[in-house]
Amino acid sequence: MSIQNRLNNIKKTCENCQNCALFERRNNVVFSNGKDSADIMIVGEAPGKNEDLTGEPFCGVAGQLFNDYLKKSGLNRDEFYITNILKCRPTDIERPNKDRVPKQEEINKCIHFLYEQIEIINPKLIVLAGGTALKTLTGKKSIQISKVRGQFFDLNINGKIYKATAIFHPSYLRQYATEVQKEQTLSDLGNIKRIYFSLQG
Repeated sequence: MSIQNRLNNIKKTCENCQNCALFERRNNVVFSNGKDSADIMIVGEAPGKNEDLTGEPFCGVAGQLFNDYLKKSGLNRDEFYITNILKCRPTDIERPNKDRVPKQEEINKCIHFLYEQIEIINPKLIVLAGGTALKTLTGKKSIQISKVRGQFFDLNINGKIYKATAIFHPSYLRQYATEVQKEQTLSDLGNIKRIYFSLQG
């Protein structure tokens, strides 16, 4: 079975998933976009409002900012495979229009979809965008993205080792980042660009 067919099968399972209460409030499952044969996978936190409406990850205001950062770094997002920890927008029933950080029980019920995506794509580099992705995939709840961003490290996913790095999440860059952190992100993406072209060579 082809990579695309395997991913489509997982996507269909996601679309029928009712493992947590988020399915009751979603408009769309946000599975992925980008290149199925990509060497680099970008993993974010969860869909926001625009992602939920369109079914595409990183498509809102923060996503457009991320596109700008990629362009400034000489990168094209179409060359990457982009997905999130959660496939449904995390909101609360009493605040359905307010995004929030995923709950651990939601992550536990959704993470196997991401693990399957990683196994199928088999990326040469995983870029963890934001603290939730970093803490979830490293299993280190106290790890701080400001301490490890820009570094390259090994990531154990179901017994297989992948190379990984971490960057600030686009939403953080838009709302909270200092000028220094914005410059650091451009530097980090520049390093990812060098890695990317070395993988092509």
